[in-house]
This record gives sequence, structure tokens and C-alpha cells, in this order.
Amino acid sequence: VLCIHGGGWVEGDKSQFIALLPRFARKKIMATSMNYRLAPEVTWKEQVADVLQAIDFIRSQQVDTNRIALWATSAGAHLALMAASQRVEQISCVVTIGAATHPLELPRDLTNEAFPDVTAADCSPLLHCTNLPRLLMLHGDQDPVVPLAQHTQFVERHPNTESWILNNGDHHLRWPIISGRRMHNKAIEW
Repeated sequence: VLCIHGGGWVEGDKSQFIALLPRFARKKIMATSMNYRLAPEVTWKEQVADVLQAIDFIRSQQVDTNRIALWATSAGAHLALMAASQRVEQISCVVTIGAATHPLELPRDLTNEAFPDVTAADCSPLLHCTNLPRLLMLHGDQDPVVPLAQHTQFVERHPNTESWILNNGDHHLRWPIISGRRMHNKAIEW
């Protein structure tokens, strides 16, 4: 499992998964996390290239290349969906939490550095990703960053997507604490 962090495309790093990685290990699942270059030094396209490079690196290691999965949050989930759509045959499944599926509908102050061309529909998984591997999308119904509407629109357009919504859940499903943790655990089992 390759974990891809969030942070509005401008911040964050792989340490966001320091508590999650051992949970995979307890299930005998090898997992790692990655950094990607941040905006404004690069745009979302270079960030997707970083994810693709990480996938290539994992495939070059002694792993079962038929069982590579992506686990990603927020902006990282956007990048994971875009990368997975380019490597459908190499990714067995994707799990997203609070995925930004249509960045152009987010507030410009959140997206202007990573998406300088606001007319570029090719940056939207909602509009651009027609072919994806098996997909589980988790979202909190009280997410203050990425509206639940982005989740529901994506699921409507991609009916093979499995959708779990956490009642009273926040952006990263950290709240409510017990329900969020249970949903994470269930997703690891998935």
C-alpha cells in the first residue's frame, strides 16, 4: 500500500501516516508513505508524476506487483485518482478519504497555487477519470474542506465505486474518534 498525504497540494508530508502504517503491518500488509513536491514550486501535473514515480519504484522492489494499492487523503486522494487512472493495470485498488474530486470547485485560495489554469478540466478526477481500478471512497458528512457533494457527484458518475460516509465525520475522519477509527480499520480490511 502506498499512502499519499493531503495538505492542499502546498503542505504536508509522509509523516501524516506514522500512526497508520503499523496498523497495516499488524494485518501483514506492507505499507509505505511518500512525499511529493509541493506547490507553488510545481503544479498538480508534476505532483501526479511524483506519484507515478513512487509506483514505479514500488514495482521495482520485491513485492507482488498484482497487489499494489493506493491509500490517500484529501489533495493526496486527488493525486491518487489521477495516477490510478493512468496505471489501471498496475493498481489493484484505491482507498480515498476526503477526496478532492473536482478541485476547480474548491475555494481559489486553496487551489490557485497548484491549479494556476482554472479552466483545465483535465485536473478533475470527476470529469477526467473514466477508467479506474477498484475504488473505495470514504468521506465525512461534516467535512469543512471538501464538500460531501464532491464525493456524491463522483460516486454517481462512477457507479462501481464503493462509498462509505461517516455521520458527523470531519475531513480526515478523525472525528468522531471511535467511529472514524472503526471506519479506517474497516477500510484496511477491505
